[in-house]
Amino acid sequence: MEPKLYVNKQGDTVQVVGNEASRVITFVAQGGGFTKTLPHAHFFREFSVFTVPAYTSRDATFEHFDVGVSIAAWSNGLRWNGWAMPYFTFEQGLEVIKFFPELHFDAARDAFVWVDGDEDEMYSGATIDTSFGPIKAYPIGAGSWTWEWVDEQEC
Repeated sequence: MEPKLYVNKQGDTVQVVGNEASRVITFVAQGGGFTKTLPHAHFFREFSVFTVPAYTSRDATFEHFDVGVSIAAWSNGLRWNGWAMPYFTFEQGLEVIKFFPELHFDAARDAFVWVDGDEDEMYSGATIDTSFGPIKAYPIGAGSWTWEWVDEQEC
């Protein structure tokens, strides 16, 4: 389930941390940042509920890839600490595996699994809404790896 997000008139998207019914609302910028607070009434004057858009197709790249190398992925525009959070179809996920020997697909768990030390990191399949309808995709590294969108890279 996606987090409940809010947006102000300037387009700043935030996520409430804690109880929305409290007298003081605690929130952070979507994707990470410093914790901020506002009185309840002030927060809801400034912010309204943000509807997360459908996923669209984009090309993702990673700092360890050669220049010009990317993998097709899906994005709803949300970020983690400023980094892209791509979702990959099964076929796209198989492309990701080619770059990371620690990653494999576990059919029994329906997940791409990163094996590193004592604990595995699992990226389970989920249904995402796209402009083409719902599809099954895997959030490989979304929220923990430093993915970038090719169309946003600085030259």
